[in-house]
Amino acid sequence: MKAKGKMKNRIAVTVIIVAVVMAVIIGISIYNTPTNRINRHLDLGQKYLEEQNYEQALVEFDKAIAIDSMNVDAYIGKAQVCENIGDYESAIEAYYKLLDIDADDGSIADVLQESYLGLAEIYCLQDDKEKAIEILLSGLEKTDEQVLFDRLWELGYRDIEYKIERMDDSIRDEDGNIRVNIYYDLVHLDSRKKSVQKINKYIEDVHYDNFLKNEGTKEQIQEMYVYDHPPTLEYPYFNTVDAEVTYQDENYISIKWTKKWFMGGVFNISYSGMVFSLETGEPVNLQDIYGFEPNITLAYLKFAVMEYMYDWYNSTYHSIASQACDIVSEYGIEDFSFYLDDGYPVLCFATYEIAAGAYGSFEIPCSASINKDSWQADEEMLNGRWVSGDNNNGIIYVLTFMENFQIEYVIGWGMLSGRDTPGDAFAIFQGAYDIKKWDADKKQGQVLLDTVDTLGDMGNYKGLFRVTCLGEDVIAINRIDGESILGLKNTENVLILGKAVRYY
Repeated sequence: MKAKGKMKNRIAVTVIIVAVVMAVIIGISIYNTPTNRINRHLDLGQKYLEEQNYEQALVEFDKAIAIDSMNVDAYIGKAQVCENIGDYESAIEAYYKLLDIDADDGSIADVLQESYLGLAEIYCLQDDKEKAIEILLSGLEKTDEQVLFDRLWELGYRDIEYKIERMDDSIRDEDGNIRVNIYYDLVHLDSRKKSVQKINKYIEDVHYDNFLKNEGTKEQIQEMYVYDHPPTLEYPYFNTVDAEVTYQDENYISIKWTKKWFMGGVFNISYSGMVFSLETGEPVNLQDIYGFEPNITLAYLKFAVMEYMYDWYNSTYHSIASQACDIVSEYGIEDFSFYLDDGYPVLCFATYEIAAGAYGSFEIPCSASINKDSWQADEEMLNGRWVSGDNNNGIIYVLTFMENFQIEYVIGWGMLSGRDTPGDAFAIFQGAYDIKKWDADKKQGQVLLDTVDTLGDMGNYKGLFRVTCLGEDVIAINRIDGESILGLKNTENVLILGKAVRYY
């Protein structure tokens, strides 16, 4: 009996030992499966990457690739390591390898997205922005992923297509002939960017909708202009809006609208414009675009209108020009409608806005570009002298920058003067002055102008002034202490110096 019991015990122990050995063998087999080995290398590689132990991280990712040459995560990890250590050639090679991998788990889109984004970042690090954009465009064609489009936008790629659709609400007779011509050109920008879609919504829901509301319903138009007062060939009726995209860069898009209205022998044409930020989708004003001090921006806009009106009407219609200047003198920055033409704002004024209707509406160009890169007035020394001035003829001022930039004459706010011969020098500002705190972006600085000894202490001509370049043809000076400058009619306390001429 005892022998049998001992035998059973031996058999049980043997079974247990065999089971344990088999479990160990199976465990080791499972532990050493290619999948588990790859995962261990990936986990270690990621751990070393986060610890910035790039050498060991690269070893682990390479081990994973040696086991599975098509492993997505291993190539992503290797590319990130190589990018961090500056081995851009190996990083690019790893990302391109990813583009050749067909993931079988439904993640191919994510793999491609990661690859194109990674390649773009490498080229950006190499200061090859054009190649980065080329890669992202290629990726966008294959994956149509929004994140690639967003990165393109961040890199300044603003190639936005647009179309202009004519919304025709014209009224026709039973023979199909147009009796009342009514249409509106609706601008639609083609982009998935939310800010651009916001622009489309504004144009359609606000601008187009206001046109329809002002025009009235088709039934009202038909009742009024077709049945009660039918148009004739001599006196037709039309109300149309033609649209034009006048400017586009990486920051802004500009639209000009031309509205024409005719009924019963009375014809009106009005211009209007808007500029939208492509980044926010919001309309912007000239203060947003120029970035000058608000009082300088406003003074310049009024100056541009005044100069144009006086030049346009000259002395024959002096009263009309004066009236226009008085009207605009009450404007704020938000009151100016404008569009951009080659980077230069064009101010728009509707019929009857600043002159009698018979003189029509106005498009008044500004000579200061919004493209600050084109400005060439970052010189550090200012030389100037007062050469002539009186209450009747206005003020003339000669200003020289580094001996090659000279103002011929000044158009003072409220007064005009443009003589060929400045007259005798009346020295108030003369000598050289250092411009302090020069802002290269805004083209603004501060300069201390003082009176000469011969005139004594003249308060109007002594103080701290800011010099601002408003473009290649316009310069503004304003007093930082807020006092009136030179006694001119200028509520913004800014003296605008115009008509710049370069001497080489």
